[in-house]
Amino acid sequence: MTDVMILTMTAGGGHNAAARALAESFDHVIEMSGDDTGPVEWLDVATMSRRMVQRVFNDNYLKMVDRDPQLYGWMYHRFDRRPGRTRRSLNRGLERWGSRRFRRYLEARNPDVCVCTHFYPAQIALDLRRKGRLNAEVVMVITDYQPHQFWVLDGVDRYSVAHEETGWNLARRGVDPARIHVTGIPIDRKFEHTPERPSVARKLGLDPDRFTVLLAAGGMGVGPLEEVVDELFSMDIPLQIVAVCGKNESLRERLSRKIPPAGTRFLVRGFVTNMQEWMAASDLIVTKSGGLTTSESLATGLPMVVLDPIPGQETRNADFLLERGAAIKALSAASVPYKILHLMGDRTALDRMRQRAQSLGRPFAGQSLAHSILGMEVPMTRAKSA
Repeated sequence: MTDVMILTMTAGGGHNAAARALAESFDHVIEMSGDDTGPVEWLDVATMSRRMVQRVFNDNYLKMVDRDPQLYGWMYHRFDRRPGRTRRSLNRGLERWGSRRFRRYLEARNPDVCVCTHFYPAQIALDLRRKGRLNAEVVMVITDYQPHQFWVLDGVDRYSVAHEETGWNLARRGVDPARIHVTGIPIDRKFEHTPERPSVARKLGLDPDRFTVLLAAGGMGVGPLEEVVDELFSMDIPLQIVAVCGKNESLRERLSRKIPPAGTRFLVRGFVTNMQEWMAASDLIVTKSGGLTTSESLATGLPMVVLDPIPGQETRNADFLLERGAAIKALSAASVPYKILHLMGDRTALDRMRQRAQSLGRPFAGQSLAHSILGMEVPMTRAKSA
């Protein structure tokens, strides 16, 4: 049996979520095959690295996108066009000084395949392999809909990408097309089957006959969700609103104290493990366009109102969705009620967005990649190009 190790790096929540989803998919495929191999190991490299590494990849990232997103966007595009010596010097120092413990562990573990949902552990694995201290195949799983130059590394054996266009752009950056495989972005296996709206809505305490808007702040609970709630409360719209605040407990507490206007139902949740149910019970989601949230919404055929995407990867994801008709964009929290009213009044347009989302969804992405890496026949799944 192929010994697979899934490697990630805490930098926001998406990379870890993809790694966790992949591990579940591998375990499921192995179990269904009847193999007696134990669970696939997945590891966040941050847990075996110096604190400085975590500051660079996660803490500083979160601070920058919160306090100065335009600066982050400038840096994102600057390093995408000209990564050059700065990137190589920084990453080499972090790899060799900041992650010595992980390097020793990976060398001793020496799996057959390293599946990486972040470029940082892939760089370490490739460096060890060049030195003859690791024999593993290195697979890169890109967790956004457009690649950044940071993902393009010499020696990667296989790239797993979200869409045919992602693969095209990766090839234009010099990657051999034979190494690029369109699987979709791995998401939780719960999204493989979308429950029927009436039953799941009642289970969640929702009225299945009311227009329901899901407000999602992502796993880290960032974005202007509170402003959106205030704007919706100021309008006379008979909505059912669900606000999912992620790990932002302060936001959850503030929203819980708000009193909705007459005719509006309002539910507040923190971090949830049944997002597929909340999405299945909703008509529309208002959220940022992170790669994992986007993939989950598409898997459930849920139209999106993209609000305040982070300049860089999220604006590129938003462009991908807008171009294909699976989302519309709100320029500010104040414009969200207008967007919702427009879609409530034009169900044909809303249905068209839902159909476009469904055509892009790849809920079996994790299983497809697992079957491919393990050398098994990939089962037929919903995965259409659009």
